Amino acid sequence: MAVQRGGGRRVATIQNDKERESRAILLSFVKSIQERDIITYEHSRRVATYAQRVARYLGWSRRQAYDLALAALVHDLGKTWIANDILNKSAALSKDERRTMERHPAIGAGILIGCDVHPFYVETVLYHHEAWDGRGYPSGLHGEEIPLSARILA
Repeated sequence: MAVQRGGGRRVATIQNDKERESRAILLSFVKSIQERDIITYEHSRRVATYAQRVARYLGWSRRQAYDLALAALVHDLGKTWIANDILNKSAALSKDERRTMERHPAIGAGILIGCDVHPFYVETVLYHHEAWDGRGYPSGLHGEEIPLSARILA
C-alpha cells in the first residue's frame, strides 16, 4: 500500500500480493460479522457505502475508496467478541458495560494485527471512534492526529 501524504491526509492504494491477501482475510471477517450479528453487519454496510462516496468526493481513486469501504465493513469486528447481553442491551449501559463496549475498536484492531493485515485497515478500525475534539476512544486523539480514513468513518 502506497501512502500519499498531503495536508494531514493519509490516502492509501493497495498494490501487492500481501495486500490482496489482506482483502481476502477481511472479506472472510465480513461473513463472520454477518453470521454473528445481522444488525452490526447492516450498519457496517451502510457505513461502507457512505465512506466510499465520501472518499470518491475527496478525490480518492476507486481502489482507495474500495479499500476504505472494506475497512468500514469490518470497523465493528471487535463487537463480535462483546457478550450478547451487552451488545443487545436495550437499556442504558452501566459504566462497566460501557467500558467493555469501548474496547471493541482495540479488539478489532488486535484481531487484524494477529492476521497480519495491512496497517491501513488496522488503524482505520482502531481509531473509528476518535473525535475531532479529543473526546473519542480508545486513544483520545484529536483533529488531524486521527487518520483521515477513521475520520471519514466517524
